Amino acid sequence: MRSWQRGWHHWRLSRALLDGAGGLWALVAALAVAVSCVASVAWLNDRLTSTLVTEAGAWLAGDLQIASSRPFAARWHGWRAQHPEIRVAESVTTTSMVRTPQGDRQLVALRAIGPGYPLRGTIRLRAAGSTDEAATEENPRLVIVDAANLTSNQAWIDARLSALLGLREGMTFALGRSEVVVAGILESTPEQGADFLSFLPEVIVSTETLDGSGLIAPGSRATWRWHIVAPQAALPQIKAEIEALLQPGERLVAVDEAQPSVKTLLEQVQRFLRLGTIAAVVLAAVAVALAARRVALQLTRRVAVVRALGISRLRLLMLLGLRFLVLAALGVGAGLVIGWGAQSLFAELLQALVAHTGLAPAAFVAGWPAALLGFVLVAAFVTPWLVWLVRLPPIAVLRHVAPPSHPLGWLGWVLATSGALAGVTVALAGEWQLAVTALAVIAAITCGFGVLAIVLLRFAYRFLPQRTPTPVRLILLFLVRQPLTVAIQVAALAVGLTAIWLLLFVRSDLLAAWRYQTPPDAPNRFVINVMPDQVAPLTAQFEKAGIAPPRFWPMVRGRLQSINGAPIPQALLDANPRAERLANREFNLTWSTALPEDNRIVAGRWHGDSTAREASVEAGLAKLFDIKVGDTVTFGIAGETVTVSITSIRALRWESMRPNFFFITTPAALEHFPAIFMAAIRLPPHERAFERTLVAQFPNVTVIDVEQLRAEFERLSNDVTRLLEAVFAFALAAGGLVLLLGWAAGDERRAQQVALLRALGLQERVAHPFLLGEAATVGALAALFSVLAASLLGSWLAYRLFDLLLPVRWGPLAAAALIVAVLVGILGWWRAKGLLAQPPLTVLRAASPQ
Repeated sequence: MRSWQRGWHHWRLSRALLDGAGGLWALVAALAVAVSCVASVAWLNDRLTSTLVTEAGAWLAGDLQIASSRPFAARWHGWRAQHPEIRVAESVTTTSMVRTPQGDRQLVALRAIGPGYPLRGTIRLRAAGSTDEAATEENPRLVIVDAANLTSNQAWIDARLSALLGLREGMTFALGRSEVVVAGILESTPEQGADFLSFLPEVIVSTETLDGSGLIAPGSRATWRWHIVAPQAALPQIKAEIEALLQPGERLVAVDEAQPSVKTLLEQVQRFLRLGTIAAVVLAAVAVALAARRVALQLTRRVAVVRALGISRLRLLMLLGLRFLVLAALGVGAGLVIGWGAQSLFAELLQALVAHTGLAPAAFVAGWPAALLGFVLVAAFVTPWLVWLVRLPPIAVLRHVAPPSHPLGWLGWVLATSGALAGVTVALAGEWQLAVTALAVIAAITCGFGVLAIVLLRFAYRFLPQRTPTPVRLILLFLVRQPLTVAIQVAALAVGLTAIWLLLFVRSDLLAAWRYQTPPDAPNRFVINVMPDQVAPLTAQFEKAGIAPPRFWPMVRGRLQSINGAPIPQALLDANPRAERLANREFNLTWSTALPEDNRIVAGRWHGDSTAREASVEAGLAKLFDIKVGDTVTFGIAGETVTVSITSIRALRWESMRPNFFFITTPAALEHFPAIFMAAIRLPPHERAFERTLVAQFPNVTVIDVEQLRAEFERLSNDVTRLLEAVFAFALAAGGLVLLLGWAAGDERRAQQVALLRALGLQERVAHPFLLGEAATVGALAALFSVLAASLLGSWLAYRLFDLLLPVRWGPLAAAALIVAVLVGILGWWRAKGLLAQPPLTVLRAASPQ
């Protein structure tokens, strides 16, 4: 026989060996789930990264941006003169009150732009007479402009300000001591959505107009920015030089920091995506392991016969390996196709996060880790079983003498598969702490379920009462005599059910806790810059208008100088940009004897009516600067130093839209300093006139509308929540696979036991209750373990990720567990019919040694 004919014959032989193996479909399905989940998330992350890197210039109005709390010093102009290859445009941002000739006022975000602005991105205006709010770049009623189109004492205003104050092109308004003419209505601008100011109505003027308005004076709260464009090859060197020149109050904004608020949200999204991906992949890996074991046990007799006919171990291993490689390619290909479709859906859900630029197109090559993952899973979980198959002594199989359970031994197999899983999990997580934690939790609960099931069954059998019915004794004896099979089955069922409970019940609570949601009665206005002698008149105004008077909070500005008498470590400031920004800014400090609403003490005690100089610190800031209860903190306030002792650490809800403070002290610490007051109110939509009356009567008071800010972030979090739920669907599918394979794990052994008992005289009327009871026992144990694990894991995730106590919904979990136990019992009864319909001799002849 020619070599190619022999090869074709052997290929057909390998196909015949695998025909009818019940675990193959599950193996392919598990691979498809794992690959599709990883591929879709990988493509999505690639699109997000590409978008942020290539399009961030539109948010920066340049390749780099230097932001300073004061005008740029001479050293910056000297550095700029040394780099003729770069282009620089300047802008200044601040807040100001504009006033119409009719006396209407509105707080706005004011941006003054210099020549050349913007260097990246575009400013789009609606053409004269246009009211089209859905204008696009191709819309002929949209005009693209830059700083050269804006002359002195002219302004571009956005549509919100136009609607609020009734301003149209050609109308005038007062800006400081200048009268400014509206030259156009803004459709979109660079840096749109870059910071809190973007949620205020926007006004753009030239730097000459700002200079003439008198709004900027020494000590004014404004931000000066340089927008820099440089050759791509020179950007790293330019960035390094800028970082070396930075001083307190100055910072470099690079591409990856272009959208701070969206960047933070995306980081949280990516962490959730990694968690969902890890859950799906680890569960799919468990499904692959169970499917591989099932296929291997089904192939023992067939492989033994082929080996007895003379085919060598190596050739048989190559044939089976090649066949499983084809199956792996099929599963990987299906997963990539599903993943590509899924990432398109995910991209639609995330489109709102990058609405200014749109998502970059997906690069297909970015999905290579998913394809590699599929083959790694096959190599880790299938290859050892193939080695075991070809090493089986044919005579031992044909004589029904059980060979060693695994070529590496069970301990070696566990170590090998755990190592493979660990490597895959670390690669997916991107951070080894998250990977190790996820893997350790899943490994612990899997092993714990198996061991606990064996212990409980042995305990129950040993201490059975004497009058226990024989069927119950028989069921327990059957389960106790096969501890490994029972442990695998209960553990697999419990892990699958735990994943399903987490995804169906606990997931909704976790995502609801994470989402940016506010109570229905949350404030929608901040009233700031209130003088002490204006608190009583303002309160009277609220009462007169029928609006519940708010609580006015005193505020004193102070800079954090030292902790426990020592300056903040420079190493911390260098390593953490947020710590550096907080250390270089002034905090809004307040005092109170009552714990604010939505604040919760997590360590120490609330200072209450104490007359000592004590304070409470927000938990996130305490963690950042390593501040503990009992530490002392020193602030610099108006040329004086104030030292307070930390008595408590608070967790608070920043999304509550109520006044929140990093530090709250006792009155003794701050009340002797000059203070201004602020409050948060909820103003009904029909009370807009009251807001204008308030500002007109108290010109120094500023009312900030935060309704749009709340609505914007809630909309973003709703979109992200839908994305995360779609990703968690992969984990749900993997959990379902584990559930099915876990139930099927003992099928062959169960069939052999029933056939043997029937051959020894077991009657069918006894066999039915026996199989029903055995299935119900396994199902009840798995349901019980899964409910306990889901509740504990849900509470742990809530505490670690959200710093909140998640109430366990025992009712739905218990009901679901009871339903599962009943369904498993019914499935056992249905399965019993199939087992009892087979002749015992046929089953025993086909049995494989285990």
